Parts: sequence; C-alpha cells; structure tokens
Amino acid sequence: SMKTETITALQVFIDDLVQVDGLPGVVLGITGKEGDISILTSGVSNIVTRTPMVSDALFEIGSLSKSFTAIALLRLAEQGVLDIHRPISELLPIFQVPVCGGPITTHHLLSHTAGITSGTDMRTDGQYEVYALRHTRPGCPPGVRYHYCNVGYRALSLLAEKLYQQPYAQIIREQFFEPLGM
Repeated sequence: SMKTETITALQVFIDDLVQVDGLPGVVLGITGKEGDISILTSGVSNIVTRTPMVSDALFEIGSLSKSFTAIALLRLAEQGVLDIHRPISELLPIFQVPVCGGPITTHHLLSHTAGITSGTDMRTDGQYEVYALRHTRPGCPPGVRYHYCNVGYRALSLLAEKLYQQPYAQIIREQFFEPLGM
C-alpha cells in the first residue's frame, strides 16, 4: 500500500541520516488524516553506552523554544501591543548594545540580523548575558547581515516576560501547550 511504501521510504531516509550523515539517533513521528501514528527510530539514544534509540527517548528542546518566543511576540505585534520596528532598548532597558549604524529592533533580533556576533552557547543566566552585551561591539549595523544569535533570543524571551507579565515557562504553557492539549 501507499502508506507502507511511505513508511518504508521514511525509515530508509532516517537510517541514512544515521549511517551516512552521522546523526547519533532519530525518532520520527508520523500522523495521517485519520490520526493514525507511526513512530520510526534509528541509531542510538546514548553515544557512550550505544543504547538503541527508542520511541520515548528524551531529547533536548534545543532551539525549538526560539519558534515559541517568535510566535508569542508576533501575536503581540498582531494585537498592536508590540511594535517590532521600535528599538528594543526602549522596550527592554537591560538591553544596551552600543549603537552601530542604527538601533537594534525586535525585528532584527527575531531575524538574527542584529549584528550581534558575541554571546555564549553555555547555559548562563539570560539576564546577565543580555546585560553583558553593553560591553560588546556589534559586528555590523543591524539589518545588514544574518548571524545566528542565541543571546538575541534570550533578550526576546525577557521582552516576552515583560510584555506578558509572566515567567517564560508560563507563557509557553498557556500560549502553546494548553491550547494544543499538550
């Protein structure tokens, strides 16, 4: 059947991701119009112990939270609560990056075009890292170049907390997980 062929092709695809592209492990969930679910696995869930991947393995959320942050802020923009083209330092006073060509806006941070090339991938306190940006120099003026920026999204999560007047976890729970029944 078409469904079986599709499932088989997807299994081959994720096996290639593991064997050819070098991903340690993959879990892929598939739903159809009827709501049926297939869960495919490949590789390992622990590279040290070589434990085979299982369907209920836990993964780090990684950068998925950036999507939630962006949507939460864009909802406020849609409602007229947030102007994403206004300098973010006016909305979030802790954010004081030296001006290089023009002020950094929420839009620049959302699109990774703020010119911020510093920051850390380490899990530090978000407020401290955003505050520390005042001691950096932008790599280029805002809006000129794309540069993936974790600390920019830390600033955006602080802005979301300020505008929603809720902790970040509560925003995500109430805006996304509860309405989706998660």
